Amino acid sequence: MITDKAFYNMKKTSIKRRIVLSCIVGVTTSVESTEFVLHVPSEYDYRYSSTLHRESVVKTLKSLNS
Repeated sequence: MITDKAFYNMKKTSIKRRIVLSCIVGVTTSVESTEFVLHVPSEYDYRYSSTLHRESVVKTLKSLNS
């Protein structure tokens, strides 16, 4: 889930991880899988996978950082 403040890694109805959008400096997408990586220098890189929503998540994150 993405809000105007943060990216949330959800599992059913619980939040596993919250990353403030201003902390994300880049997004990398795999050309061979459904993975994408959020680059957060103050912590570390977070790897995620989404078959159905990867493109829209990446597009939204990139537009917020523009």
